[in-house]
Amino acid sequence: MTVQARMPYLARLLRRNHLRHFHSDAPAPLTNDDVLTNILFCIGMITLPLQVVQIGIAQPSHVWMLATAAIGLMLGKIRLTGREGAVFALFIIVLLLATFLQNFGRVKATEQIIKFAVIYPGFYCVGRWFGRSYSGRNLPLGYLFLFAMLAVQYVIQLYEIPYLYQELDFGQGALHGSFKERNWLAVYFVLFTYILFLRTRSTPAFLILIALNGAASLLSGSKTALIACGAIFLMHGRTFLPIKLILFAAAAAFYWWNFAAEFSADNMQIRLEAERGLAFQYAADLLKGNILGYGVGFVEYHFTYVAGYVMGLGPGTNAIFCTPLDLMIIAGVAGLFVWLMFFLGIGLGATGVLFPIALLSLFNPMHGSETVYLFTGMLISIARSEAFKKQSLALHVISAEPRMGVPRPG
Repeated sequence: MTVQARMPYLARLLRRNHLRHFHSDAPAPLTNDDVLTNILFCIGMITLPLQVVQIGIAQPSHVWMLATAAIGLMLGKIRLTGREGAVFALFIIVLLLATFLQNFGRVKATEQIIKFAVIYPGFYCVGRWFGRSYSGRNLPLGYLFLFAMLAVQYVIQLYEIPYLYQELDFGQGALHGSFKERNWLAVYFVLFTYILFLRTRSTPAFLILIALNGAASLLSGSKTALIACGAIFLMHGRTFLPIKLILFAAAAAFYWWNFAAEFSADNMQIRLEAERGLAFQYAADLLKGNILGYGVGFVEYHFTYVAGYVMGLGPGTNAIFCTPLDLMIIAGVAGLFVWLMFFLGIGLGATGVLFPIALLSLFNPMHGSETVYLFTGMLISIARSEAFKKQSLALHVISAEPRMGVPRPG
């Protein structure tokens, strides 16, 4: 019998043996390590949104991360590849040299050094641990938790609950709740639902993903989150291509209906001449003048006291609108290596999984979010796991299965 004739049988075999292994209806009993990981994960998902809450100079999620990382180190759960360690070490060395050996004005440089040297890598390492743990089993929190979290964020802002809500000078009326800004709220929901979606990659899971992130986008006014959702579905959905395109077109129509005013000729001209387009020109000029990078704390000072006015930049803003450019301004080529590895997955076998995140990072300064490092760490571990690779193989064969059945061979 030919290989083509055997394809339907092979697809059914792979569906039974591999796809169900990744998403089992009868999960294995939890070990003590699993229970501990579940508890730590739940605490983390609750503390991550509490960005306006301060414990001294730290946020609740910082305290959670330090405690979780300490537990992970004691249990031997914090593990990275040599490539990850080398790229990170190069980045930190260049960052420190660029910061201390160049005489540029800076704002909050010490705070930024602590974040890049301790806080962000700590979240990433914890994420790698969680990703390994959940690569073959379900998360303890799911879509119901996220819908509840969105409702809680709405209530926090509606009633301006003390200590949990802080009014912002920009984005008036947009939902940000206990997050420091609306885009971080949207990123939290996109990345969490992405991990949940990867469990099955089914059309119902995508519809829930779109519903949840559509609601978050409508309330927060974040325009880029749904772009990542579209990329997630096109790349990882296991629906047949015609249905994918129909659903994608429906999502695109919703996106246009919601944000059409933002893309008017006048608004686009403002964005090009006074906001993102102008910021890109300044960033390109800075990189041409110093390819080795300027260190941390430079961007806020430069766009406050040196450069001309750019909408959205200046006091209180330590990044421009594009993650790879920001990282290159900080550490030159070493910053670009960080983006290629930790945001695009090059060198870690996770490019396909991280591509939607890399796409989102082109329009947002995602290198400044603890949430991003935690979830990208999880996604990289999931992408590298055997369970995910088997699931991907099963879906690849199933997608190639002929629509007309062939009797089982033998």
